[in-house]
Order: sequence, then structure tokens, then C-alpha cells
Amino acid sequence: VIVAGIEAGADAVMMAHVVYPQVAPEPAGYSQRWIEQILRGQMGFRGVVFSDDIGMAASFSAGGVAGRVHAHLDAGCDVVLVCHPELVAESLQAVQGRNLNTAALIGLIGRGALGWDGLLAGTDASFTTPPSAHFGTTA
Repeated sequence: VIVAGIEAGADAVMMAHVVYPQVAPEPAGYSQRWIEQILRGQMGFRGVVFSDDIGMAASFSAGGVAGRVHAHLDAGCDVVLVCHPELVAESLQAVQGRNLNTAALIGLIGRGALGWDGLLAGTDASFTTPPSAHFGTTA
């Protein structure tokens, strides 16, 4: 199913908190092997990689909120899903000072992903802070 989706031009993939022990010892969303080697390398996926929700019990193997956020980003996820409002502040604090990979973002925009203005179009007016304000310096 994933290969067919990639071949059809899928713009995004969401990783699951599922362990496939013959491939990697950690959940797929925390695994560089799954994200960088298999999904991006072998399968040639060039879109956005989302984590699964860090509030799910299955995500707890990476530790606290900050540990989960960093584990997903370090594995290669582009976006970490924080679907529980009570985890948002701690998640944002976890990425303070972390460099934003602007080269990757530019690559996504070049493949047809929305720019920041496009993401803001039609959204809640309170969501107006550019991503660099949340992630510190750009790289």
C-alpha cells in the first residue's frame, strides 16, 4: 500500500508507533532505519513524514514529551503530531533552540508543498507565528 501511494505521488506519510522487530528494535516513527533508509532511501519518498500522536500510550517508549519529540525528529520525521492540548507547551519548549532544517523545507515547497502563507490561508487568525519563531535559529 505504501509503495502504491508513493508511486501515485503521495505528499505525506504518517509513521506508526508499531515495532517490526525484524527491521528495527524501536517503533517505526522513532527509527532512522525505517524513515531514512527504507522510506526515503529504498522507496524514494520525498514528501512530508508525520509522526503519530505523541500523546498515545504506544509513544511512551521514548520517554517524556521532550524525549518523544526529539526521538521523532532525530529519526527523520518532518512534523511531530501533538494532538493533546495539554502537551503543546512542553512540546514547543522541547524544540526551542533546535535548528530548523530550512533546506528540507525549501525542498518540500519545491515539490508543491504549501508555503507558510498558503498554510495560513483560511486558518484561525491566532495561528500567525512563523515556524522559525518556534524552532529557534534556521540552518
